[in-house]
Amino acid sequence: MRGRILRWCVAATASLGVASAPGTARAGDAPTAEFCGAYAEVYAVQFLVALAEGFSDAAEDEAGAEEHDVAAEIYLVLSPKLERSTETMLESSTKSLEKGLKRQHKVWRRGVSLLRDDVGLDDDDIEAIAEIDVDSTTSDDEGPLGEISDKKVAAAGKKYRKSLDSLERGGSRAEDRAFDQATTDCGIVPDSDVDCAALVTDEEATALLGELSDTRERRGCSWVGPDVEEGSEAALAVEVFATDIAYERLTGQLGGSGEPVPALGGQAAVFEGYSSQTLGGTEGRTLIAVIDGRTLQIALRLGDTPVTTDQLVALANQVVGRL
Repeated sequence: MRGRILRWCVAATASLGVASAPGTARAGDAPTAEFCGAYAEVYAVQFLVALAEGFSDAAEDEAGAEEHDVAAEIYLVLSPKLERSTETMLESSTKSLEKGLKRQHKVWRRGVSLLRDDVGLDDDDIEAIAEIDVDSTTSDDEGPLGEISDKKVAAAGKKYRKSLDSLERGGSRAEDRAFDQATTDCGIVPDSDVDCAALVTDEEATALLGELSDTRERRGCSWVGPDVEEGSEAALAVEVFATDIAYERLTGQLGGSGEPVPALGGQAAVFEGYSSQTLGGTEGRTLIAVIDGRTLQIALRLGDTPVTTDQLVALANQVVGRL
């Protein structure tokens, strides 16, 4: 899809590694790594759709711009990947998730049928889409996403909307809670039960950053220093994920192995730049580490002052000691 939808996907993909939605449930029995890996893929598509809708809304505000059901079209195009991911999740899902996953699988299977019958994709195309890494979609894509007709997708997307609407109608509150639980248990979102004020007090954050201009607790914990006219404000983010499964995903989003931190164990690395679930930037540094079965992501930015590994290690030890 060298045209409209690929552009939206590429623009949205740039933000996939620095934003997320909050979990709402206390972590329970740990799901399998296979389940969590598949769920992370589904979640990435859902988040990409939300971002792409925002980009498309801005484009459609222009005079004469054509309106499109962006969500339906992207879900349609990525339905082979979603179908495969839900199949993997069903292999080890809990009973509370099984009904919802079967309903989702039926919808994604319908999307695959539309791609075959209405858009004209063959088995090789379907397989290629199922293998796509959503986090790294680029404008240089020469596979199926670079070739599909926008017009055919738009027409098929209109048919697909009814199937997608059935997902909204079919769920229950208990099912929603179960899926929220899974996002926390799989380390897809930070653990919302963490008491941010207990990990880093406002007084401690002020001593590190200067007078606070903002604090947030909804998506992990964050503190922002004084407003500045140029550059980026000093900031600290502390995010605690309930499982070590999150480590590979978070480090992968930052491009690899980073600088090892032996003081924190074998799964600990520092990366250049400030990266959290809500903010990102090239200044500062970010630590990701597995400690006591949890994954910590700590980002620190001190304006023009360099951030040291020792500072990040001290913060990590403080956080772990207060959990």
